[in-house]
Amino acid sequence: MFGFEKGAGNRVRPFIICLLLILVTGFLIYAVPSRANAADYDFSLDREEVTVSVRTDGKALISYTFDFINFGSGLDVVDVGMPNKYYILSTASAHVTTYSVGGSIIKDQDISDIRRSEYVDPGVEAHMNAGSDHRVVVEFSIVCDRMVWESPENENMASVEFRPTWFDADLQRGNTGDLTVHIVLPQTVPDLNYTAWHNREWDACTLTGEGWKLTWHWGERSPGTISSGSCDVGVAFDRQYVDKVWEQTIWMDIADLFIAVFALLCLLLPVLFPVLFGVSIVAIAIYFSARKSKDYFRPTVRIPSGPPRTGLTAPEAAMVLELPLNRVLAFVLYGMIKKGAIVQSSQDPVRFGWIDGGLLTEQYEKDVFDSIESDGTFNKTQLEKALTSMIKLTEKKMDGFSQRKTQQLYRNIVDRAWEEVRSTADPDAMEAVLRQKDEWLALADDYDRRMDILVFPVFIHHPSHGPGGASHGSGGAVLGAGSFARSYVNNINSLSKNVVSSTTRLTHSIVNTLHPAPSGGSGGRSGGFSGGGCACACACACACAGGGR
Repeated sequence: MFGFEKGAGNRVRPFIICLLLILVTGFLIYAVPSRANAADYDFSLDREEVTVSVRTDGKALISYTFDFINFGSGLDVVDVGMPNKYYILSTASAHVTTYSVGGSIIKDQDISDIRRSEYVDPGVEAHMNAGSDHRVVVEFSIVCDRMVWESPENENMASVEFRPTWFDADLQRGNTGDLTVHIVLPQTVPDLNYTAWHNREWDACTLTGEGWKLTWHWGERSPGTISSGSCDVGVAFDRQYVDKVWEQTIWMDIADLFIAVFALLCLLLPVLFPVLFGVSIVAIAIYFSARKSKDYFRPTVRIPSGPPRTGLTAPEAAMVLELPLNRVLAFVLYGMIKKGAIVQSSQDPVRFGWIDGGLLTEQYEKDVFDSIESDGTFNKTQLEKALTSMIKLTEKKMDGFSQRKTQQLYRNIVDRAWEEVRSTADPDAMEAVLRQKDEWLALADDYDRRMDILVFPVFIHHPSHGPGGASHGSGGAVLGAGSFARSYVNNINSLSKNVVSSTTRLTHSIVNTLHPAPSGGSGGRSGGFSGGGCACACACACACAGGGR
């Protein structure tokens, strides 16, 4: 077989997942054509030769010769990939000659059964019925439109590019022994003085009665090598010598895309519809589940025209900014570590140790401190109460204030903190900014990326301040600024990842406690969901499908 191919709701019930798996499996079995009698296709390709005869009307006659040695018993169809979908099937013709092991001719006849390929798109299949004949020589030709395009390098030049076909490496034995590609220019091209080659210069050129013939030749090329484009050829010439030159436009790309998508949807609609329906149910359930885990902050008295609320701590501001509750908890714990009240004794599993709770100033910090057990884990009930109390307190602080204006206020604070970092190039000054603004810097969604771009390069260019180095202030030797920066990011990342992984269910529980779903009427439900060859993109024409039958 030959040719080309171009290379926040309730938990979803398990039966929906099983149903989706069954549907997807059925789709794959139904949609992917089976290669019937693939074991009967076993061959080597001694020679492949193709001639692309360019015409002045923008079309080209493509003529192939394949010389196969047949080791199987069912060499009946050859698929030939087309450079694009604009081939003219009515112009296709083919001829097959088969030989015995001794070299005598067994069959010498035209092929009348030529169709659109079932395996190659775009492509054509020719039914030659060679059976088990030892040597099979196939000659195939077809006219293809849209082969001459405006050169992407020079709008005054016309361009033709081409990739020869290849065959399925699972069916073909070894390499293609001899590969030759010819491009014949229109007779109107008088000489080669104003021509240019693409990818590789031609090996030979001859003037024939049809025009200049440019030839490229390779020996021993594998199907994979050909399909990768290493045997692509092309030529550009003055566009005045042809009547039609195609120009790639965005509308052409969009039209091709819509046609391809529409055709695919029509073909797969019977199977695709139930798959899409099932996937949509799962996606909606996941969306509402994720949304619900973030929709914990709802001030009861919000006045859009009111002033912004000032004086919030960084974790409280994170709540007003509606950052994920898991991340808010990470900020709280980071602040407690920074104050020296607790220490993180283990990352996986996450563990914390008491040091001095008297150093804590915020009530929510004291409540979280009290939720830490003697073994370093959280008492889930106490932690839930601590976070619930913090949310209610922050909501109360927002009464009478504009949430939108407050959010903008703290976004500006975060931006100003990062602008201060951006304008600091001295490592010692950078360390001071980081130590002073660290909790506000962390409120940026992409703070770790900003650290990589704005902070770490400062210490890379000042090795004495880099990780492991030391800077000295009035208080004596302290941690190097580069080490502090790295430690700062590592602490935030560690807390975010580990705390999130251990408190995801807790956040859902808190949301349900704070904002329970409204109860429905008789027989109703609430709380969300229950239950479980291609068209070239460049301005050229090139064969880019392969590996079919």
